[in-house]
Amino acid sequence: MDIAPLALLVLFFIACILWWRERMRAQHLLREQHRRNAELMRTTERCESLARLHRSAEERERLYADGHAAIRAQLENLLASGPVAAQADLARTLLQHLDATAALIDDVPRTLSETLQAVRSEATRRLTTPAARLDWDCAENLPDLPLAPDQALRLLRRVRETLDELLEDQGQALCIRIDRTGAKLTFEITHENATHVPREAIVRFALPRADTGA
Repeated sequence: MDIAPLALLVLFFIACILWWRERMRAQHLLREQHRRNAELMRTTERCESLARLHRSAEERERLYADGHAAIRAQLENLLASGPVAAQADLARTLLQHLDATAALIDDVPRTLSETLQAVRSEATRRLTTPAARLDWDCAENLPDLPLAPDQALRLLRRVRETLDELLEDQGQALCIRIDRTGAKLTFEITHENATHVPREAIVRFALPRADTGA
């Protein structure tokens, strides 16, 4: 009896079993790789989320520090001023600054349009004299992108710091022009004081990517 065909058949079955075993092993390794990739992605997302929270906390701390400095300066002016009316005006300004800072920290804007509205409200609040006016000129068709809390707070803090520098004395006009160039916004802020001497500052802000909000 010729056993060669039988041996070939046995070898064929063995080869099939080995192939099936290696295929199962390869699929197991592939599933394990997918699982590890998913875990790595979740870990990366958690790290990014923690980083955003950390940046938001840092921006809040800067806002608190700026608010403290502004309040200290107002109190020093209040102590140094003599007339009761002047003290009342300074106290009113101080309370407004406290309310605005608290509202900003408690209700952080989430989109670009909300942040720009907060900028406009802040600029309007800073104009303390009845004759003062705000000239607001914002580029049209700006994308209403979502902003992370630290991004919105960073922009608002930079604008507030710029207004602090420009509005050291009362003026008649405050002009804010916002233009977009590529992925950047440019804020041109001009203040004209009572002697009609203009002071100007520029704040630039990088827009987040529309697909990621980063």
